[in-house]
Amino acid sequence: MNEDKNTLDYDLIFDEIKKVRRSKHISQNKIAKALNIYPTTYCKIESGNIHVSLEKIDKVCTYLGIDIANLFARASKTSKTYLEKTFSDYLVFLSYRKRKFILRVLKLLIVL
Repeated sequence: MNEDKNTLDYDLIFDEIKKVRRSKHISQNKIAKALNIYPTTYCKIESGNIHVSLEKIDKVCTYLGIDIANLFARASKTSKTYLEKTFSDYLVFLSYRKRKFILRVLKLLIVL
């Protein structure tokens, strides 16, 4: 998928699906059987290695009890929550000195 054209972070969507599935101790084989697809196909869906329809994502979410609207809202690249998480993830990899510099710049911008 072309990153520039997508407003959803599909990695986040599939990571959340995998996290919920594991927390409920449901195997990929069990979901695949419920969706009437091959287990290898489901594995590819969950890992984001194949294109999957919104309908199929909805079926997976329904099976796992995930609110798809909430999931998509959190995965929207334009949402405040997503942008804050992305920024926080970025800051973690910076040195203390660089983080301190960025915070000073942000404080200056807030004053403006």
